[in-house]
Amino acid sequence: MRCHLFCRGLLLLTALAAITHAQSNDEEIDMFHDEEKTDSTGEALGQLGAVFTSGVKGVVWFGSTQGGAGKLASVSVNVEIKSGLQKGKRYTWNIRDNSAPKGGKCTNLGNVYDPYMVNQSNLYQCHRGDSNSYRATCSIGDLSGKFGTLNVTSEEGDVSGQFDDPSLELTGTYSVENRTVALQVSGSKDVVACGTIRFLEQSDLDAATAGLRNMFTYTSLVLSSVSVVVSWFHLL
Repeated sequence: MRCHLFCRGLLLLTALAAITHAQSNDEEIDMFHDEEKTDSTGEALGQLGAVFTSGVKGVVWFGSTQGGAGKLASVSVNVEIKSGLQKGKRYTWNIRDNSAPKGGKCTNLGNVYDPYMVNQSNLYQCHRGDSNSYRATCSIGDLSGKFGTLNVTSEEGDVSGQFDDPSLELTGTYSVENRTVALQVSGSKDVVACGTIRFLEQSDLDAATAGLRNMFTYTSLVLSSVSVVVSWFHLL
C-alpha cells in the first residue's frame, strides 16, 4: 500500500516537472523572439533579418534606431546564434553583394558589399570601433572589420551580440535588403553558413529554432517515460 501511494506520488511529481520543463523552454524561445525585435532601449526593431542555413541555428536582425543628441541615426545589428558553430573558433561575418541561392547552398554570393568602393587597394584598413569613420574607411558589408569576429566559447556553439552601425542602410539605393549575411571560419575563404536579408515572418523564426523546440520536446517525453517505467516497476 505504501509503495503504491509513493509510486503514484512520484509519477505525478515527475510528470509535473516534465511539463514545467517544456513550458519554461518554450518561454525561452519566445523571449528569444522578443529580444531580437527590440534594441537595448526597448524600442521596436524592424523585421528585416537573415536566418542562417547549413546547420547553424540563428538569426541576424537589422533595425533602425533614432540618433540622440549629437549622434547619427544608425542601424542596430543583433546577432543571436543558438547552435551549430564550433567551440574555440573565430568567425568572420560580412554582408555579400548577392542573395543566397535556394536550397541552403552558400555559393555565388559575390564580394563583400562595398558600394562606395572603399576597399580598392592593399592598404584597406577598417577603423574598428570608430563609428564616425565607418563610411570612409570600411566596406559597408565588412561587419567583422567594424565589430570584430564572432568568438565561440561554449560547447553548444552559440554566440550573440548587438552593435550600432550608422553606415548600414535598410532602404534606398544602397539598402542591404536581398543581400546575404555570410559566416566564415577566420582565415578561411569557405562560407560555412549564410542567410538572405529579407523581411521575416513568424514561420521563419519557427524554422530557425525548430531544432531547439524538438530537443526540448524530446527531453520532456523521455522524462515522462522514465517516470512511468519507475512507477510500474514499484507497483509490481
